[in-house]
Amino acid sequence: NPDGAARYEQNWLKHPEPSWKNNFEKARLNANDVDLNRDWLELTQRETQAIHKFIRTIHPEFVMDLHEYYWKDGYPPEIPTADEDGFMATMTDCPFFGVHEQVALICRELMEEISPPLENEFNWKIKLRHFIGEKRNTYSTPSYLGIYLALSGIPKLLVETWGVGCSTLLLKERIAFHTRAIRLSIDGVSKRLSFFQKMKQMNSMIERNFLVTEEAKAKRFTALLKKQGIHFTVDGTSIRVKVLKLQMGFVEAIFNEINN
Repeated sequence: NPDGAARYEQNWLKHPEPSWKNNFEKARLNANDVDLNRDWLELTQRETQAIHKFIRTIHPEFVMDLHEYYWKDGYPPEIPTADEDGFMATMTDCPFFGVHEQVALICRELMEEISPPLENEFNWKIKLRHFIGEKRNTYSTPSYLGIYLALSGIPKLLVETWGVGCSTLLLKERIAFHTRAIRLSIDGVSKRLSFFQKMKQMNSMIERNFLVTEEAKAKRFTALLKKQGIHFTVDGTSIRVKVLKLQMGFVEAIFNEINN
């Protein structure tokens, strides 16, 4: 998002001090004032469309989603370690309803494997699933990249450090944390190549009928499927979808979205 990066730089040059007030919220938006990490269902923006096409082209075995988060109410403090949590990081696997069990399993394993060495090495508290919580029995809207990937059958791990509003406070350490997380994840994936191979082998095409009796909902459902490049046929009120087995959770989430 070069537009957002330019906005951030302009704001930072005016207010370079670490402060929870300097979160520069609009810096996460593109030139059309759209948050690209809320556009993965609708795919309205060229940037999201390009990344979506790239993901569908390379079919990644694993994706790391790297972020920095914002903590309001007076943060950051003058001395990070003065807070009871210290300088905190978070990590989230795929605890979303509808994610294939094999995808959920590998993501949880990797999260639980790399978080202890990171916590020990940086002496930062790591809260697992801090913003998500435990798995629920309802679908999550796949507008966020992480939810979109997981429901689409692509294992992912979200790694976040507390950094929005922190300016250059512990910047080298924040970068080093993400770098180390990437390295540990690569090692973890490398040890599980046979698991990933098995997932590929079982990821065959499957078909399923979805009954949509309302015309407006049918149009909405098929429009979203078309945007996502998902094959379907229509026979009256029955919409037959053909998709990879690991991707069916995404189709179910779309179906749930149009019915709520």
